[in-house]
Amino acid sequence: MLKVCHLTSVHPRNDVRILHRECQSLAKEGYDTTLVVADGLGEQFINGVYIKDVGTPSNRFSRIFFTTWKVLEAGRKSNADVYHFHDPELFCVCALLSLSGKKVIFDIHENIIEQIKDKFWLPKVLRFFAAFLFQIFNKLATRLFAIVIAEHSYASIYSRWYSKYPVTTVLNYPKLDSLNAFKSLDRSGNEFFYIGGVSNQRGLDVILEACSLLDQREINFKVHFVGAVSDKNEINKYPTLKNKVVFYGRMDLLEGYIISQQCIAGLAVLKPLANFVESFPTKIFEYMSIGLPVISSNFELYKNVVIDNNAGVCVDPTSPTDIAEAMLLFINQQLDVKTLSKQGLKSAKEKYSWQSEEKKLLNLYDELLGYEH
Repeated sequence: MLKVCHLTSVHPRNDVRILHRECQSLAKEGYDTTLVVADGLGEQFINGVYIKDVGTPSNRFSRIFFTTWKVLEAGRKSNADVYHFHDPELFCVCALLSLSGKKVIFDIHENIIEQIKDKFWLPKVLRFFAAFLFQIFNKLATRLFAIVIAEHSYASIYSRWYSKYPVTTVLNYPKLDSLNAFKSLDRSGNEFFYIGGVSNQRGLDVILEACSLLDQREINFKVHFVGAVSDKNEINKYPTLKNKVVFYGRMDLLEGYIISQQCIAGLAVLKPLANFVESFPTKIFEYMSIGLPVISSNFELYKNVVIDNNAGVCVDPTSPTDIAEAMLLFINQQLDVKTLSKQGLKSAKEKYSWQSEEKKLLNLYDELLGYEH
């Protein structure tokens, strides 16, 4: 049996793209599949995927300079035919795997250079230096690794250089079957849903201000946030929202979506940062796949999905007033919510399913292993 090993020093073991989509698709196809993580939760076997844990790093410095080597060592022990890594900080250690003759895939979830520029915890000079350095890494990546990208917009970054292996776009569409239990075309009420990383960059501060505007007007509503919260201080600014905005922390995808069943719309109002403007948040497709109408940012890319498929409304993600008014449209039933639900679900089935993306991933593995014969 052919062995594959996915490597991450950053993502949790239940990461949707890594575990629930890619690893489980490979295991289902008959690959002996291992996922190496660094979350401190120990070893586990989930749906055909063996999870190895190298332990939680004490801080970011420790993760970058020590945990990466632990991940490499655990991966080597699996003696895989293909290694597949997901974090830029694993670039150097996985380059060693490639140089030793192993087949290695670099799975690029974000526009890394733009993401680095938006890391406001880094001094500006360091941000631009790191971005410049990664320009060089990008060029090396095409010579060392097979490149998997999560968005069409990243193709121009990697197609300009010689590629040893193919550059493959594997979009982050949902597994429709896994979300069937949460599907509803009869939504009403005054509750809203959000799942994913909770941060100001992803709209937390603007959503809270929108909620405050509704609260001042004595509108009855509730917002459910499922995901790890980065900007916790923001929450404390709005003590009157304590019973109207609920934070659950990070949850497994399927556990989180149970909460969506009581909601009338899903929020995806990310800020206009370069990385977000050119990248789809997976939550938009997940919301559509369960018939949950979408309130999203008014970026052209998002409008091409949400508006063109009549699956929701788009707003200025920097305007609390815009977001509050969109929420009010749902609360007051001023929109044809049933049609939005039906059209979103229909479009998800026809255009935005993991089933088609899974084939591209499996074809890449076949191609890589074919080079040995």
